[in-house]
Amino acid sequence: MSGKFFDALYNIAIQLRWRHLIMLLLVSFFGGWAMTHHFEPKAEIVSPKVYWWYFITSAMRGGDSGYSPVTTGGRVVSLVSSFCGGIFL
Repeated sequence: MSGKFFDALYNIAIQLRWRHLIMLLLVSFFGGWAMTHHFEPKAEIVSPKVYWWYFITSAMRGGDSGYSPVTTGGRVVSLVSSFCGGIFL
């Protein structure tokens, strides 16, 4: 059963064009930023100078940016952003 799922997912992924992947990455980045700002409005992580670094390091290395969300909502957004960024990066 899981083999069929991954085969279907792979077939969808190879049909996507680069512009679709870039758009999904941008939606993931800006959506994650907006949601993190919603859950942690006063945290340093939502400043523009910090969030791009946080997003890239979370996606590329699984998180070692020196910043982390404090609230449960922020942590869930971080998990989703890391997963989405990891797929596309």
